[in-house]
Amino acid sequence: MTAQFNAPIAVRYKDWTPRQKQVLDLLLRGQTNSQIAASLGISLDGAKWHVSEIITRLGVDTREEAADYWRTQNGIPARLFRAVQALVPGIAAGKVVAGGVGLGLVAGLVVAVIVAWPGPEADAPAEGTGPDPVPSITAGNPSTPSNVPLTNGSSNYAYIPALSYVAPGGEVQLVDIATGDSAAILDGCTGLGSPKANILTGGLRWSANGEAINCLTDTMTVRGANADGTNQQEIFAPNACEAMLESTISPDGQVVSCRVNPTSQLEGIRLTSANGEVEIPATMNRAAWSPNGQAVIVASQVVTSQDIGRMTFNVHSLDGTQLGTVSDAYVADPRTFAWSLDGLSFAYPGDQGITVIDLANGWDVRHFLLADNSGQGGGNLAWVLGDEAILATVGNERVILALADGKMTPLADAPYNGNISWDGELVAYAKFGPGTTPQTETVSAAILNLRTGVSTTIPGFQVQGGGIGLGPEFVFSGDSSRVCWTPSPVAATEFYCADVAGGSAFKVAAPVTVETDMAGYGDASYLWRAFSPDLQKVAYTTPGLADAAAPQTLWVSDLDGSNAVQVGPALGPLPYEWRPDAVYRPYAALQ
Repeated sequence: MTAQFNAPIAVRYKDWTPRQKQVLDLLLRGQTNSQIAASLGISLDGAKWHVSEIITRLGVDTREEAADYWRTQNGIPARLFRAVQALVPGIAAGKVVAGGVGLGLVAGLVVAVIVAWPGPEADAPAEGTGPDPVPSITAGNPSTPSNVPLTNGSSNYAYIPALSYVAPGGEVQLVDIATGDSAAILDGCTGLGSPKANILTGGLRWSANGEAINCLTDTMTVRGANADGTNQQEIFAPNACEAMLESTISPDGQVVSCRVNPTSQLEGIRLTSANGEVEIPATMNRAAWSPNGQAVIVASQVVTSQDIGRMTFNVHSLDGTQLGTVSDAYVADPRTFAWSLDGLSFAYPGDQGITVIDLANGWDVRHFLLADNSGQGGGNLAWVLGDEAILATVGNERVILALADGKMTPLADAPYNGNISWDGELVAYAKFGPGTTPQTETVSAAILNLRTGVSTTIPGFQVQGGGIGLGPEFVFSGDSSRVCWTPSPVAATEFYCADVAGGSAFKVAAPVTVETDMAGYGDASYLWRAFSPDLQKVAYTTPGLADAAAPQTLWVSDLDGSNAVQVGPALGPLPYEWRPDAVYRPYAALQ
């Protein structure tokens, strides 16, 4: 099937961040990137980033086109039309001719900002094609929706908390928590109302950039829409897929995947996008997306090497072209490959130490042997320090591998159980103190600065029994200014948070609902679904109802339980999902 797409929406200035408005104003005055940086007191890279954001939002190719478009949209004729339209609801652009407002407005209104899957129809991606003997992918044109990058949250983070939830009638509401404004953006989301016990979350899934949402239905199909409610449709035909709970959206919101139904001639993953459908052979339900959404890693088969069972993984571009194969990785799940932020390189531990593959230059492979030259392992990997280095494990040490020269620097205070901030600068981890037995060992929370090597213990938190079961699980806010953790992810009955800049740990007083049956599946994101991405708010339903499937009241409050707001009646106990903040959150933890 080929998805159908509506015309994109126009830009709404009120949705822009204050910084974007400042940069736009200076851009309209003809300032260069250097002048914008000087005017706002920001770095040149920061100015370039904001100008790129504006060009992307307006759906144009250059800063000059952005200025021309904005003047067209916000000149007197355009504003007059909007004023008349507000007075006469439903009036069409072509019907207003007085005062020079005529058909010219129609052309202005269909110039698009980026609308995520299944957003505006775009040219087929060029990756995997061309004269090169080895297919490659590129960063692409920033104004193309499929190439909008996720960020690391370190620059001008401005998240506006918005919560989506399934109402009793099966429609998805999206609520702006600050204003209370609510809009229905998707209907037919009845998955939670079915008797299927494996529907844990209501089936809501957002793309990482927050521009596309999917849900499940009772017939185990997937429905999708843009974040503004446009382009609602059933993405896959009935019975086209199995394991719909494993359906995923690419980070840029342009592609949806599912596992092919076993009655099909092919066992694998089905991708649906503006360019139609592609089927990729695979042996697992999961597909791992590159951060830019242009490549996907799937497991192709189980192989045996040196009496060790392991998987072979294939990397594909979105048109189905196979970019290459990995058969020497010490990786059991496609999601545990470590991607660079731009999505053009990935790394993994394997037979030859740490391997980095650059997709922008075909299939350019580099191997970094470990300190003992054994070529073994490397543990879970993560790109850090602006993608300049990789954090790895060598024996009992954590090391930082500098990609420029291959130098490995051990960390003096090797973090054990921890998570890396999204900007790759910090590690929050469990710091174990003296104890004669695992039951008496003390555990504190600490933050390690990867650039300086300085570790700081967070005051106000210490527990005993750190050697029992799984260690504490941590998470950073999108801008890495706050960290939260739970001492025991198995029980997940207590949560603590602290501000990275200083201050003591505080216990989260708002009720936090966790589906503990998900513990042990490797992905700890289930622990944090109740928390907004900026770790400022918690969503929860009325606790203690005997019938978990009955409509429940959905609330949102601050972490200390204050400023509680009743959002609305919801279908079941876990029917909500916070709209993401477009910060790239890799599937990686220190273990």
